[in-house]
Amino acid sequence: MSGSARPGLELRVRGSTTLAPGLREGLRLLRLGAADLADELRKEVSVNPFLRCVFPEVAASHGEMPVSDLRAPEVSVLEALQVQIARMGLDASVRRIAVALLGELGPDGYLAADIDERYAAAGIPPAQVQAALDAVQRCDPPGIGARSLPECLALQLRDMGLDPVAAAATVAALPMLARSALAEAASAMGTDRATAAERADMVRRLKPRPIDADDAPVESAPPDILITTRPGRALVAEVPRDRLPQLSLDPALARRARAEGFAPEHLARAEALIAAMNFRRTTLSRIAEALIEHQHRFFTDGPDHLRPLTRQALAAELDLHPSTVGRAIQDKTLAANGVIWPLAALFSTPAPGTEGQSGPAATVVRRRIARLIADEAATKPLSDTAIAQRLADEGVDIARRTVAKYRDAMRIPGSSERRAIASGARFQRNWTQRMTNGGKGLSDIGKAEATSQKGKAHAVSDQRQTD
Repeated sequence: MSGSARPGLELRVRGSTTLAPGLREGLRLLRLGAADLADELRKEVSVNPFLRCVFPEVAASHGEMPVSDLRAPEVSVLEALQVQIARMGLDASVRRIAVALLGELGPDGYLAADIDERYAAAGIPPAQVQAALDAVQRCDPPGIGARSLPECLALQLRDMGLDPVAAAATVAALPMLARSALAEAASAMGTDRATAAERADMVRRLKPRPIDADDAPVESAPPDILITTRPGRALVAEVPRDRLPQLSLDPALARRARAEGFAPEHLARAEALIAAMNFRRTTLSRIAEALIEHQHRFFTDGPDHLRPLTRQALAAELDLHPSTVGRAIQDKTLAANGVIWPLAALFSTPAPGTEGQSGPAATVVRRRIARLIADEAATKPLSDTAIAQRLADEGVDIARRTVAKYRDAMRIPGSSERRAIASGARFQRNWTQRMTNGGKGLSDIGKAEATSQKGKAHAVSDQRQTD
């Protein structure tokens, strides 16, 4: 039969890329911040006889145990979230995106409003981004990973047992619940008065932020990079050795092991870790030098002079993979002029410029928008169109919808809502009184933002603190 299939053998050559153990270890240590790196090396030194490590912490004298050793180590919010994600049994690709999203969380537990758009623009399938976002938002504390105050409140209500539709309706009716207008709230939510009263009790227990800055532990880890200014405004970058663990081999034991051939796995592991530490230090040094070149005026003249710089562009310049730059930036800090900055703050996409010119960094444009809103007349707030026009006069050709996106990312209400805030002083007084009577959680919401109708002062304050 001429058309029948016949069994046969076929030889194929298939190529694949694998990382050498040393490089793989280097990438793993590169991702760790200073505190996590010290913890990891303590574990390694405790089980590997070839390793010697000098830690920057000074133990108590006279052989006494340091007081810190008597206390259980505190688990950071990020570590707790990573454990929760690891236990969800997610698909590997979704889990990686979820862990990356954790690294994007702000100090208050929020994600940027355009986070899904940015990940989609990077070529990540939207379905995977949404699955990862859903996983993050299922974590504790409730509301984590929200991109706006209404979403944060809705996530907390869902954690209390409401379905998504009921939670969204409750958030929309929150001003009515705050006024104890139960009949009006019940009508808006499509429920009866008794259910509205129950929802009002739930609302009193809500928090405006998943992570309260006042309750967050103070980060005591040393900066990973130091930027110092020399005469003539010359900048010098340093990856401080004395503030990090100093890892080395036990030379006598290593010579004996090579001669006698014992414990080769432990010796190879020790050598790989030392090479990984060198790789980490070298990579951070290269990135620091490049940041000095690109962001010189940021360090000398302030944040308003941040230049556009993406991780992909820096990776291409340094002949590194973008994921390597991403690992180097994650959980790292940089100290300059007495201020500690997250390394991620030195990166920003460019905003559009006029006449085809490249515009300033998007971060700078967001700061400018926040200032324009902070300086506007309370009874005549600037519309997004007016803000776009002012920015265009300053050389930034930005669309109205982009202004709205940046404003939403900073959780600043629109002009109509800001006008309502300015004219609603009596409502705000009543709101605050009822929040105070109803409990601390709801009082905090009243003082912060009432479902995007009370946010200008707080949002601008948050932006100034970020600045």
